[in-house]
Amino acid sequence: MQVWVDYDGEARQLKVTLSPVKVPKPKRPLLSTAVDLSNLMADPMYIGFSSATGVVPTRHYVLGWSFHLDGPAPPLDFSKLPALTRLGPKPRSKVLDVVLPLATALLVAAVLTVIVLVIRRRRRYAEVRIGRNSLGRTGSRTRICSKPPMASRIGTSSASEGSGECTRECFRHPVRRSR
Repeated sequence: MQVWVDYDGEARQLKVTLSPVKVPKPKRPLLSTAVDLSNLMADPMYIGFSSATGVVPTRHYVLGWSFHLDGPAPPLDFSKLPALTRLGPKPRSKVLDVVLPLATALLVAAVLTVIVLVIRRRRRYAEVRIGRNSLGRTGSRTRICSKPPMASRIGTSSASEGSGECTRECFRHPVRRSR
């Protein structure tokens, strides 16, 4: 925004004119009031800027200004003014736009890989379990048979026939060797 503040000491008239940047000064001022500033003028005199918004946090920038006593102020050369600071929210980081989805995808892939490997391992070794067998011995291998102990006589040895114990092919119970 551009603001012009003009004071005519003879007419005792204060005029404030406002326009967007790079638009010429309007003929009609935004504010025009009669005020006598002669009793406020002193020697020396300082010119400055002040702004306030109350409780609303905001920023005010004066990028350039010109002043002239007893006449119009010279126009501003906009090419020599500093660039206006960023307005609006801070732009998002490109690192977050690329790295965050990639890291999330890699984490999901790693978790799925671990789950698949655990399931495969459990299926592979589901038949072989190390634990306590039917004779009370620990540490010997016991395999699980899908058939109930007394249901099938196919594959049973003569020593264990009818006892409900399976042979090495069925692996439900440890096989007792005949002496």
